[in-house]
Amino acid sequence: MRPFVWRTKRSAGLHPWYSSLNRRMWKWVDSEEDRSKVQRNKEIEELSKRLRSMEETLRQTDRALRLLSDCNAAVVHATEEQTLLEDVCQIAVGPAGYYLAWVGYAEQDDARTVRVVAHAGPGGGLLEQLHISWADNEYGRGTVGPAIR
Repeated sequence: MRPFVWRTKRSAGLHPWYSSLNRRMWKWVDSEEDRSKVQRNKEIEELSKRLRSMEETLRQTDRALRLLSDCNAAVVHATEEQTLLEDVCQIAVGPAGYYLAWVGYAEQDDARTVRVVAHAGPGGGLLEQLHISWADNEYGRGTVGPAIR
């Protein structure tokens, strides 16, 4: 196997080169050609970072699209509302890969509570112990309250 070599920039034009064999080599960048190679390497590194970021965004978008598609299929085949809500939560935790999914109804009582009607994932028992509200108070200032308001 042929070792590959890369380098990083240091001050005063001295660039350490690293090989895949864990050896550090040093080389002075003294010619215009070497400087252009260093610049190209920087550009390649930046493009690689952008590509990794775009790939992660694509994975997240694909996961959300898969969730939407599977939920649409569940809506088409649903016969009861409660079963539909449970199926949607199971789809979100199962094939879509989310950690926890839940559905709550905003109650029109004085405390403006949110009643959990379906959930899936390991934190389901915790949801039933939480006091979730959509009022503008300490219990309604998370993500749920503003979304309902």
